[in-house]
Amino acid sequence: MAVLPKKRFEWMEPGEFRRVSNIIAESQIQWWYRPLIALGCGGAMLGFWGLAKLDPKKHPPPFGTALVVAIGGALVVFYTLAWLARVLPHAVMVFDNVLARIIGNTRREWQYSYIEEYGLRHYGDFNLLVVDLRNGNQELFGIPLTVDLGALELFFSSCGLTRMSADRERQSPTPSEGVYQFESVLNRKRSS
Repeated sequence: MAVLPKKRFEWMEPGEFRRVSNIIAESQIQWWYRPLIALGCGGAMLGFWGLAKLDPKKHPPPFGTALVVAIGGALVVFYTLAWLARVLPHAVMVFDNVLARIIGNTRREWQYSYIEEYGLRHYGDFNLLVVDLRNGNQELFGIPLTVDLGALELFFSSCGLTRMSADRERQSPTPSEGVYQFESVLNRKRSS
Protein backbone atom coordinates (compact mmCIF):
# COMPACT_ATOMS: atom_id res chain seq x y z
CA MET A 1 0.00 0.00 0.00
CA ALA A 2 1.32 3.43 -0.94
CA VAL A 3 2.10 5.85 1.87
CA LEU A 4 0.83 8.83 -0.11
CA PRO A 5 -2.38 8.56 -2.11
CA LYS A 6 -1.93 8.76 -5.87
CA LYS A 7 -3.46 11.73 -7.68
CA ARG A 8 -5.76 10.43 -10.44
CA PHE A 9 -7.31 13.65 -11.80
CA GLU A 10 -6.65 17.34 -11.42
CA TRP A 11 -8.31 20.39 -12.95
CA MET A 12 -8.97 24.08 -12.40
CA GLU A 13 -12.62 24.98 -11.94
CA PRO A 14 -13.99 26.98 -14.91
CA GLY A 15 -14.36 30.74 -14.53
CA GLU A 16 -18.13 30.79 -15.10
CA PHE A 17 -18.62 28.16 -12.39
CA ARG A 18 -16.49 30.21 -9.97
CA ARG A 19 -18.37 33.43 -10.75
CA VAL A 20 -21.73 31.78 -10.02
CA SER A 21 -20.35 30.16 -6.85
CA ASN A 22 -19.04 33.55 -5.69
CA ILE A 23 -22.46 35.16 -6.24
CA ILE A 24 -24.06 32.44 -4.12
CA ALA A 25 -21.42 32.75 -1.37
CA GLU A 26 -21.79 36.55 -1.25
CA SER A 27 -25.58 36.27 -1.01
CA GLN A 28 -25.26 34.09 2.09
CA ILE A 29 -23.14 36.62 4.03
CA GLN A 30 -24.91 39.25 6.14
CA TRP A 31 -23.97 42.87 5.33
CA TRP A 32 -22.57 43.42 8.85
CA TYR A 33 -20.36 40.32 8.96
CA ARG A 34 -17.18 41.71 7.39
CA PRO A 35 -17.19 45.07 9.21
CA LEU A 36 -17.81 43.30 12.53
CA ILE A 37 -14.92 40.87 11.99
CA ALA A 38 -12.67 43.75 10.93
CA LEU A 39 -13.70 45.68 14.05
CA GLY A 40 -12.84 42.65 16.19
CA CYS A 41 -9.42 42.34 14.54
CA GLY A 42 -8.84 46.07 15.03
CA GLY A 43 -9.81 45.71 18.69
CA ALA A 44 -7.31 42.89 19.10
CA MET A 45 -4.59 45.08 17.56
CA LEU A 46 -5.49 47.86 20.00
CA GLY A 47 -5.25 45.33 22.81
CA PHE A 48 -1.68 44.54 21.76
CA TRP A 49 -1.00 48.29 21.64
CA GLY A 50 -2.29 48.55 25.23
CA LEU A 51 0.01 45.73 26.32
CA ALA A 52 2.96 47.46 24.66
CA LYS A 53 2.04 50.67 26.50
CA LEU A 54 2.45 48.83 29.83
CA ASP A 55 6.08 47.97 29.07
CA PRO A 56 8.33 50.96 29.90
CA LYS A 57 10.92 49.75 27.34
CA LYS A 58 8.40 50.02 24.47
CA HIS A 59 7.35 53.29 22.88
CA PRO A 60 4.16 52.63 20.88
CA PRO A 61 2.59 55.42 18.79
CA PRO A 62 -0.12 57.67 20.27
CA PHE A 63 -3.60 56.18 20.72
CA GLY A 64 -5.14 58.11 17.78
CA THR A 65 -2.52 56.79 15.37
CA ALA A 66 -2.88 53.25 16.72
CA LEU A 67 -6.68 53.45 16.38
CA VAL A 68 -6.58 54.58 12.75
CA VAL A 69 -3.95 51.99 11.81
CA ALA A 70 -5.75 49.17 13.65
CA ILE A 71 -9.24 49.77 12.27
CA GLY A 72 -8.11 50.87 8.79
CA GLY A 73 -5.58 48.07 8.52
CA ALA A 74 -8.10 45.45 9.64
CA LEU A 75 -10.65 46.65 7.07
CA VAL A 76 -8.11 46.66 4.25
CA VAL A 77 -6.68 43.26 5.16
CA PHE A 78 -10.05 41.58 5.70
CA TYR A 79 -11.64 42.89 2.49
CA THR A 80 -8.45 42.12 0.53
CA LEU A 81 -8.47 38.52 1.79
CA ALA A 82 -12.14 38.12 0.80
CA TRP A 83 -11.37 39.48 -2.67
CA LEU A 84 -8.33 37.19 -3.01
CA ALA A 85 -10.44 34.15 -2.10
CA ARG A 86 -12.76 35.04 -5.00
CA VAL A 87 -10.06 35.56 -7.63
CA LEU A 88 -7.56 32.84 -6.69
CA PRO A 89 -7.77 29.75 -8.88
CA HIS A 90 -9.75 26.82 -7.51
CA ALA A 91 -8.06 23.47 -8.09
CA VAL A 92 -9.86 20.15 -7.72
CA MET A 93 -7.81 16.99 -7.18
CA VAL A 94 -9.11 13.44 -7.18
CA PHE A 95 -6.91 11.03 -5.21
CA ASP A 96 -7.23 7.31 -4.51
CA ASN A 97 -9.22 7.90 -1.33
CA VAL A 98 -10.26 11.55 -1.26
CA LEU A 99 -11.74 14.39 -3.31
CA ALA A 100 -10.04 17.74 -2.58
CA ARG A 101 -10.58 21.40 -3.47
CA ILE A 102 -7.71 23.84 -3.05
CA ILE A 103 -8.29 27.60 -2.99
CA GLY A 104 -5.10 29.53 -2.30
CA ASN A 105 -3.57 27.84 0.73
CA THR A 106 -6.86 26.31 1.93
CA ARG A 107 -7.52 22.64 1.23
CA ARG A 108 -10.87 20.95 1.88
CA GLU A 109 -11.15 17.19 1.58
CA TRP A 110 -14.01 14.72 1.38
CA GLN A 111 -13.21 11.06 2.03
CA TYR A 112 -15.04 8.72 -0.35
CA SER A 113 -16.58 6.94 2.64
CA TYR A 114 -18.27 10.27 3.49
CA ILE A 115 -19.87 10.59 0.03
CA GLU A 116 -23.39 9.20 -0.39
CA GLU A 117 -23.60 9.54 -4.19
CA TYR A 118 -22.55 11.77 -7.04
CA GLY A 119 -24.04 13.09 -10.24
CA LEU A 120 -22.83 14.86 -13.37
CA ARG A 121 -24.62 17.67 -15.18
CA HIS A 122 -23.69 19.50 -18.38
CA TYR A 123 -24.08 23.29 -18.69
CA GLY A 124 -22.65 24.04 -22.13
CA ASP A 125 -19.33 25.66 -21.22
CA PHE A 126 -18.57 23.30 -18.33
CA ASN A 127 -19.75 20.23 -16.46
CA LEU A 128 -20.87 20.08 -12.86
CA LEU A 129 -20.00 17.35 -10.37
CA VAL A 130 -22.73 17.20 -7.71
CA VAL A 131 -21.65 15.34 -4.56
CA ASP A 132 -24.25 14.41 -1.96
CA LEU A 133 -22.64 13.83 1.43
CA ARG A 134 -23.85 11.42 4.10
CA ASN A 135 -24.67 14.32 6.45
CA GLY A 136 -27.20 15.68 3.93
CA ASN A 137 -25.02 18.51 2.60
CA GLN A 138 -24.16 18.92 -1.03
CA GLU A 139 -20.90 20.06 -2.65
CA LEU A 140 -20.59 21.32 -6.22
CA PHE A 141 -17.44 21.13 -8.34
CA GLY A 142 -16.98 22.76 -11.74
CA ILE A 143 -15.34 20.55 -14.36
CA PRO A 144 -13.87 21.94 -17.59
CA LEU A 145 -14.86 20.23 -20.83
CA THR A 146 -11.29 18.93 -21.24
CA VAL A 147 -11.70 16.42 -18.38
CA ASP A 148 -12.65 12.91 -19.55
CA LEU A 149 -15.94 12.30 -17.70
CA GLY A 150 -16.03 8.64 -18.73
CA ALA A 151 -12.66 7.99 -17.10
CA LEU A 152 -13.72 9.99 -14.02
CA GLU A 153 -16.93 7.94 -13.68
CA LEU A 154 -15.00 4.70 -14.14
CA PHE A 155 -12.57 5.74 -11.40
CA PHE A 156 -15.38 6.75 -9.01
CA SER A 157 -17.07 3.41 -9.68
CA SER A 158 -13.84 1.55 -8.89
CA CYS A 159 -13.71 3.43 -5.55
CA GLY A 160 -17.20 2.25 -4.65
CA LEU A 161 -18.98 5.55 -5.22
CA THR A 162 -22.57 5.38 -6.42
CA ARG A 163 -23.87 7.55 -9.22
CA MET A 164 -27.27 9.18 -8.70
CA SER A 165 -30.05 7.29 -10.41
CA ALA A 166 -30.99 8.54 -13.86
CA ASP A 167 -34.44 9.49 -12.50
CA ARG A 168 -32.90 11.54 -9.70
CA GLU A 169 -30.51 13.28 -12.11
CA ARG A 170 -33.34 14.13 -14.53
CA GLN A 171 -35.78 15.42 -11.93
CA SER A 172 -35.57 19.08 -11.11
CA PRO A 173 -33.68 19.64 -7.88
CA THR A 174 -35.45 20.66 -4.70
CA PRO A 175 -34.84 24.16 -3.33
CA SER A 176 -32.85 22.69 -0.43
CA GLU A 177 -30.19 21.37 -2.79
CA GLY A 178 -27.19 23.51 -3.65
CA VAL A 179 -27.57 22.66 -7.31
CA TYR A 180 -31.03 24.31 -7.33
CA GLN A 181 -29.55 27.60 -6.16
CA PHE A 182 -26.63 27.21 -8.56
CA GLU A 183 -28.94 26.67 -11.55
CA SER A 184 -31.19 29.61 -10.70
CA VAL A 185 -28.20 32.01 -10.38
CA LEU A 186 -26.62 30.61 -13.56
CA ASN A 187 -29.86 31.08 -15.52
CA ARG A 188 -30.29 34.65 -14.23
CA LYS A 189 -26.65 35.43 -15.08
CA ARG A 190 -26.93 34.00 -18.61
CA SER A 191 -30.21 35.78 -19.34
CA SER A 192 -28.90 39.22 -18.31
